[in-house]
Amino acid sequence: MSRKTRASLPRAIAGAPRLVTGLLRPIHLERLAVDADIGLADPADTGQFFGWFAAATYVLPSTSALSIDVRPDFSGPRASGEVGAELSFVPVAFIPPGVRFAWRVFGPRA
Repeated sequence: MSRKTRASLPRAIAGAPRLVTGLLRPIHLERLAVDADIGLADPADTGQFFGWFAAATYVLPSTSALSIDVRPDFSGPRASGEVGAELSFVPVAFIPPGVRFAWRVFGPRA
């Protein structure tokens, strides 16, 4: 590893959170569908989990873009199901965060 690369590493680590948020900002979730069966080792824990889960689902907005169907399985530990999502984004929107990150890491030192 070259000396300049080693010197840029702390700047890259410091700039990583802003890069990630900048790359996630142009991504829009259009549709999310969850269909699953979940069970815990103790049936009582499964029941308690689904009590909390049912309460949490009422907080989510009711929309056709969101479909959550999770069923309890009291027979033992189990997690199986399917998740489907549709995302939309404009690829050009990823360029500015990448350029800003590169400038912070490799640009002139203050």
